[in-house]
Amino acid sequence: QSRVRQRDERLRLFEDMSQDAICVARDARILEVNARFLDMFGATDDWQVVGRDVMDFVHPEFHDIVRRRMESLRAGHGDLPPIEQRMVGVDGRTIDVSVTAASFDDDGQTSVHVVLHDVGERRAARQREQHLSEVDPVTGLPNRAHFRAHLDAALDTACEAGRELVLL
Repeated sequence: QSRVRQRDERLRLFEDMSQDAICVARDARILEVNARFLDMFGATDDWQVVGRDVMDFVHPEFHDIVRRRMESLRAGHGDLPPIEQRMVGVDGRTIDVSVTAASFDDDGQTSVHVVLHDVGERRAARQREQHLSEVDPVTGLPNRAHFRAHLDAALDTACEAGRELVLL
């Protein structure tokens, strides 16, 4: 029993140190969450999420997919590959995440271990990078390639409409 308690404590410490949100659910109810889960979903305390239905946090456009994945886990199909999906925080905010889940035997019942990685931050970084490549860092004006692409598109639109394009 001492070893089991020590192992459980190590796992709890590991989960709390993770940069990913982690939760354990059974029968679609959240049993446990780590601190990052609370932070990601805008909760200040466990009671805001523990005991609630997992689907309360799944964006409606992903309900069918998540239900099918949950059925597969309940059937004991082990790990599921990661998918990108949207979740909803306690404040109603949309969160883009990559979700990985695995079922496991928990004292004779099937529980699910879920890891959620925030991909919204990665997308925002890509958008900033793309914007910087489109704008001259010194002048803040569109770079030549970006400007040329927009000019070509404007010319094409004007020609298709049978109009002249006047540049000032």
